[in-house]
Amino acid sequence: MELELIPGTRNKKRILLTDAGRELEKNTTDRLRGAEIRAYGKLSVEELNSYLEMTRKLTAALREETEKL
Repeated sequence: MELELIPGTRNKKRILLTDAGRELEKNTTDRLRGAEIRAYGKLSVEELNSYLEMTRKLTAALREETEKL
């Protein structure tokens, strides 16, 4: 990670990834995506459908509740 001063500001900085940081991010993301795919593969079609239905209901309920804030 590197900090870069934002031109025209007194003390605001931008956080940038170095080449090594970008490589680490890519490798980590790829590994996590693979783990997620393998985990979903362990569920039956019925379990996946139930999971998706519950996720839809929870998302709708959260949206409804956050609109009240």
